Amino acid sequence: MEFAILPLGFGPARLTGLSKRLITSYHANNHTGAVKRLNAIHGRLSALDFGGTPGFQLGEPLGCRPHGCPGRGHSHPGARHVRAS
Repeated sequence: MEFAILPLGFGPARLTGLSKRLITSYHANNHTGAVKRLNAIHGRLSALDFGGTPGFQLGEPLGCRPHGCPGRGHSHPGARHVRAS
């Protein structure tokens, strides 16, 4: 199953205060890139032999470089931890 990159669902000129160039650039770079990465991760997972794959490989974030994004035990820089009352 592959996820489709959908076109922008509205005319970017309809958003007041934001330029057409900003909206189309965001869609082209961020949305399209995220869908492509999702398809790549989905492809890796579907090809993975879960029975023969070492556990440490299953625990790695599939879309991240080491120390490149937060996982268990990590937090975003500047993130605040809120204690539940």
